[in-house]
Amino acid sequence: MATTGEQLPCDADGVCMVCKNKPQETETLNCRTCASLWHVPCLPQVPTTILDWECPDCSTPLLVNDNTVADAVSAPVPVTAPSVAGDLISAIRAIENDASLTDV
Repeated sequence: MATTGEQLPCDADGVCMVCKNKPQETETLNCRTCASLWHVPCLPQVPTTILDWECPDCSTPLLVNDNTVADAVSAPVPVTAPSVAGDLISAIRAIENDASLTDV
């Protein structure tokens, strides 16, 4: 496991940005949301599931006006447009979790 504390995926060539090695296919996971490739031994925690795994970037809860996504769903708060590209996933998560947008 990497000891640097960094949480970085593999680059476009498949080289881990933490340990700088190209891992074997059996040592990597793809995020279910963003499809980025991650080197399992360099993750800060061992994943509990590999079929429905989300990377550290995509699994971070969305904060909207100091509320988590769960709070935002129970008490809707207007979500402004993402200010940075990294917030796009969080905005998508908020929309996915908004119960008022489901087809019943």
